[in-house]
Amino acid sequence: DHTSSIHDFYQDFVNECYGPTGPFLSIQDLFLPGGKYFNETLLWNAKHYPGDPNGYEYSNTNPLVAATIVEVLSGERFDLYTTNHIFNPLEMSRSTFNLQTINEEESHSLSAIYRYFRQASSSNPSESVFIANAGLDDQTTWKRNQVEPIPYEKYEIGTNGGLFGPQGSLRTTIGDLSRLMLMHLGNGTVIGSDGSKRSIMKAESLAEMHRVQAVGDEMYGLYQEIADDIVPGVRLFGHTG
Repeated sequence: DHTSSIHDFYQDFVNECYGPTGPFLSIQDLFLPGGKYFNETLLWNAKHYPGDPNGYEYSNTNPLVAATIVEVLSGERFDLYTTNHIFNPLEMSRSTFNLQTINEEESHSLSAIYRYFRQASSSNPSESVFIANAGLDDQTTWKRNQVEPIPYEKYEIGTNGGLFGPQGSLRTTIGDLSRLMLMHLGNGTVIGSDGSKRSIMKAESLAEMHRVQAVGDEMYGLYQEIADDIVPGVRLFGHTG
């Protein structure tokens, strides 16, 4: 997950992805020389090779690559793939990576990301505030300020999996998220509302997600943080944020 040798260098790229010109961006603009956002020094970790178990570095750039691969292999746009193959089978009816699928009434229930700010000249915590802003992974402000729909119909599938923010732009609810949790607890299967047993992913694939892949400041499986130091004698899987 975090041993790709790719730095956490993606912010300006994904900020444009969320706007009206996003569908015309390619992930090549980030990774290839001559690309609009390419910066070899800031992008690549020259000290470690990809997959180096000692090269742990948290990087939200990795999901952009993974989502692009999903599109290439499936032939589906990332937001539609997750809806068709994960959210719908799990009956997560209020979950989406595409905020344009959320109607005006529902959009008012979206939560913005809050960030903690303290004046550099002040050491008084009472002068610190939480401010809602667009942030680096937040599409909510784009949704609320959007005048014209983003032309996703002009996007070429497989060219930029970062278009819908796979690194952290899922909008969901506690109820929906619990369905995903039940899938993990059920070794890749859940019981549907009609009583049927639904297989979402293979048990061996889930086991690979839960296997320790990298150890750095934290232990990680595949997009799963692993913790042994929160509840004594219990290994926990999940992710903050």
